[in-house]
Amino acid sequence: MRRATLGALLAVALLTGCDVMGSAKKSPPPRALSEGRFVYLANHACALQTRRLRKLVKPTSPATAVRYLRRAIAIYERTVVAFRSLTPPRTDRAAYNRLLRLLDGEDMTFYRALRAAESGQVAGRKPLLRRMHRLGRQMDSESAKLGLRVCARP
Repeated sequence: MRRATLGALLAVALLTGCDVMGSAKKSPPPRALSEGRFVYLANHACALQTRRLRKLVKPTSPATAVRYLRRAIAIYERTVVAFRSLTPPRTDRAAYNRLLRLLDGEDMTFYRALRAAESGQVAGRKPLLRRMHRLGRQMDSESAKLGLRVCARP
C-alpha cells in the first residue's frame, strides 16, 4: 500500500512538472552592480545601522546589557543581510569577500558577548572586547579599500 501511494505521488509530481530531483537549469548569477551603485547601497546600509544603533539606550547594568546586545545584534544582522544581497563589481570581489568574512567573525563575537552577559561572566569580557576592536579595525580597512566611507571609521 505504501509503495503504491509513494509511486502514485511521485508520478503525479513528475507529470505536473514539480521539480523533485532539482532543476537542470541554474539561474544566472546576479548581475554585478556598478561601482557607484555598490558604494551607494553599502554606505546606505551602514548609515541605517549607525542611526539605529544610536537610538539604543546604552547599558548601565548586566540586565540592560543583555537587552542592548540582543537589539544591537538584530540591527547588525540586518546590515549583514543587506551586504550579502549586494553583488560587487568584479574588481572589488576579493575585498568584498574579505569584508563578509570579517562581518561573520564580528557576528560570532557579538553572540559570544551575549552569552557571556546572559551567564554573568565577567572574566571573558576583555578578550571579547579586544577581538571586537581588532575586527572593527580590519573592517574599517576593508571598507576604505571598497570606498565605503560611511562604513569605515576614520
